[in-house]
Amino acid sequence: MKHLYIYVGVILVVIISLLALSLITGFPLKLGGPISSSEAGYSTSTISPNTLVITYGRINLAYVIKPDFSIRSMVVNSTTGGVTIPVPGKITVMTFQYIRCPDICHWETYVFVYLMNKTASYGLSGDIVFITLDVDPWRTTLEDVMAYQKSRARELLNKVDWIWVLENVDNMTKIWENFRVFVARDPNTGLITHSVGFYIFNRNGEIVYIVQPTEDGWKNLDKLAPSIWELLYKVAKMGA
Repeated sequence: MKHLYIYVGVILVVIISLLALSLITGFPLKLGGPISSSEAGYSTSTISPNTLVITYGRINLAYVIKPDFSIRSMVVNSTTGGVTIPVPGKITVMTFQYIRCPDICHWETYVFVYLMNKTASYGLSGDIVFITLDVDPWRTTLEDVMAYQKSRARELLNKVDWIWVLENVDNMTKIWENFRVFVARDPNTGLITHSVGFYIFNRNGEIVYIVQPTEDGWKNLDKLAPSIWELLYKVAKMGA
């Protein structure tokens, strides 16, 4: 749990920073898309002009932030070879992980697999791509992450694109900086403190939403994942 509290602290810093920098005057998201008829109990509350909180019952699941900054695209090495991220012409969902992570990274994988299942079942495999930026290039190989992906996503990997970005430490540092990802390695334990959550980019490569799950959201993945799917579905069907 020590590492969870460290990650939560990072989340709070990110949220406070984005709120302070916000220049956005509107936030069009309202829940009520594909999950509304089958799953009751979700609601949203606006807490600033560019930020809302997704709630299930009395549980605050995640903050959704409309960022006021842009991110340039990069050509990077990955499990599929060289690729431009965000992927041109596709809705890109991005997260930050390492396979030796003690907790949150595997919860992010749970969300990714849920979203990948939905993407396939809604016939959106040609529209949505999933990207992981590795945060432990010190110890990890592409063979390692491909084995991890296969163990978690199984046959979904044949239906939906899940691309894992991994280069050497110097190159990954440049990638993290470009995508505003915080990464710090404990040299004694090898544990990584890093940004968590999800970026959503539209088809033009613009970052349109940052989803920062709360501690309670991570504890309720079965409620968190559907709420993120609805957000993603709306971007796919209606734009941001």
